Amino acid sequence: MRILLDEQLPRQLAPYFVGHDVRTTQEQGWAGLKNGALLKQALAAGFEVFVTGFEQAGPLPPSNGPRTLQPLAGMTMRQVLELIVGLDPRYTWREVDGVAVVRPSAAWSNQDDALNRRGQNIHWTSVNARQTLDRLTSVIYDAPVAVTPGSVNPRTFAVGIADGTVIQVLNAAAKAGGLFWWTETQKTSSGSEALMVSLAGFDDRGGPVVTWPAQIHVPR
Repeated sequence: MRILLDEQLPRQLAPYFVGHDVRTTQEQGWAGLKNGALLKQALAAGFEVFVTGFEQAGPLPPSNGPRTLQPLAGMTMRQVLELIVGLDPRYTWREVDGVAVVRPSAAWSNQDDALNRRGQNIHWTSVNARQTLDRLTSVIYDAPVAVTPGSVNPRTFAVGIADGTVIQVLNAAAKAGGLFWWTETQKTSSGSEALMVSLAGFDDRGGPVVTWPAQIHVPR
C-alpha cells in the first residue's frame, strides 16, 4: 500500500507503517500544496492513504523496532481504527454522530479545548464551507462573524444542531455538504498554540481556513 505523510507530520512515523511504501510530501516535491490540490496529486500518483492534520499530542514515543505486518483484509473499520491508535498510545478515537474522530487522549476531556466548546440552537440554511466557519467562530467567541481566507466551494447545505460541540457541528457540515475537515496546531509568534481549522471538498483547492486559540478558557 502506498501511504503519503503530510509535511507537518514527523518522518519518524514511517516505521509504524510496516511493509508499506511510505513517502512524505517533501520527498514527492509537493511541499506547500494545499490539501485539495495535494489530494489530487496523491491520487494521480497512486497513493491509497493520505495521513494529515493530527492535533499535536507531545513527542512521538520511540519505536520498539520492526513491527509485524498486520493485514487489513477482512477487518472492520472499527478494528482498523483500534489498530491505528494502538500504534500510538497518545491518541484515542471516538465515533461522534457516525463520524470517526481521532484526537489526543487528553483533549477529549479538556473543557478549555476549542473543539469541545458547545453551541445551542444552530439552524443554518443554505450555507457554504466559509459561511459555516464564520458562523461557528461567532458562536465560539460570541463575537461578530470573522472573515476567513481561502477558495469557496459554491455548494450550499443546511446544518442543524440543538446542542452540541464544535466537533459535532463540523461533522454535521461535512456530512451535509459532502466535505471533510481537519485541524493543525501551530505555535504563534507569542508562543501560544493556535488551532487552524479547514473545511473543504476533495475537489477544492485548499478551501477556507480559520484560526482559533487552541485553548479557550471556560468560566466554571
